[in-house]
Amino acid sequence: MGKRIRKKPFIVFVEVEGRRLRAKIDTGATRSSIDRITAAECGLGPIFDEVKTEGERRDVIEFPFRFRNKTYRIDASLSNRRKREAKVLLGMDFVEESGLADHLRRWLQHT
Repeated sequence: MGKRIRKKPFIVFVEVEGRRLRAKIDTGATRSSIDRITAAECGLGPIFDEVKTEGERRDVIEFPFRFRNKTYRIDASLSNRRKREAKVLLGMDFVEESGLADHLRRWLQHT
């Protein structure tokens, strides 16, 4: 019997410039993103690059944040996530850098 697929999103909290933000871990996303207005409110920037994602161009910033007592610095695209519960989306770039991918691989090997 195979493993059940998780239907609920993985929601975690990250700290950005002293603010606690809800973040969704999305293994289907290649790159992480943060809501453009939230990034501005946190004083993040400057914009240093641009990427094309799903047919639209998005600005990219360095995104420093704390998660589980560790500081990460990843590149994140700016998007409109105002209507989303999670203002931050952590993609596979974060999953790989944080070591979560290694945990997932080990777990999958033992299924």
